[in-house]
Amino acid sequence: MDSKDDRHMPKKTVAFKILYLAVVSLIVLSLAFSLTACELFNIDSSSTDTTTDTVDITGLDIKFNMVEHPVAPNSAIVDVVEAIHSSVVEITVTSYNTNSSGSGVIVSSDATYSYILTCYHVVEYYSRNSIKVTLTDDSKYTASYIGGNSAEDIALLRIKAGNLNVAAIRNVTETPVKLGEDVIVIGNPLGTLGGTVTRGIIGGLAREIVVGNYSMTVLQTDASINSGNSGGGMFDANGLLIGIINAKSAATNTEGLGFAIPIEIAMSTVSSFLKS
Repeated sequence: MDSKDDRHMPKKTVAFKILYLAVVSLIVLSLAFSLTACELFNIDSSSTDTTTDTVDITGLDIKFNMVEHPVAPNSAIVDVVEAIHSSVVEITVTSYNTNSSGSGVIVSSDATYSYILTCYHVVEYYSRNSIKVTLTDDSKYTASYIGGNSAEDIALLRIKAGNLNVAAIRNVTETPVKLGEDVIVIGNPLGTLGGTVTRGIIGGLAREIVVGNYSMTVLQTDASINSGNSGGGMFDANGLLIGIINAKSAATNTEGLGFAIPIEIAMSTVSSFLKS
């Protein structure tokens, strides 16, 4: 679908040429090519744990960090990045005839397990034990799929690793996101550059865009994002998580048009499928 000028229709849905930002590669079912793909996407079968994809979510209550700030207000950008960098992970999925790479954000962690928010399209083609998570210290885990929602493009994973660095989430009800404020994006562009940090501003609030068959309400940013950034975090200048990167405009005549699922929508989506 072609991009359309939304300057005169702020309340209407705007259709963009949108590129989901997972890196996807069709593969041939041969050992030689599979080994090449595993190397390209950093997929390692010798994971730290042997978690399966079956998770009993009965009574599961995810505790989001809505209180503790990662840094003092107005800290230097290098201090903010240092505090939040390890809360973003690399995700790779090998399943059937498709390899994909993306990003994720650790949003909850106890003594045994950690929970990772990502985009549904990053992991939608998973099979048992096919989702691999790599932390910033290069440790690797097999992730369990807890649940997801394709319409909101949100999924939740779990790894058997405790007491990890958890992203602090901004209470946007008390402090709404504002047009023009600085943002930091961390993710895994191209599926090979995990932990990449870029910076920009909020270029649009509550944009209504159409991705595939779904209408989504998203935040717009001009921060540099590329394939593989899907599921990564968009943080404010104080290191608080405000969005999950999920798409960019794919039109050849556009640049600096990236989009993120607002964190309040992501959290609401998680709460909904945990209760269903």
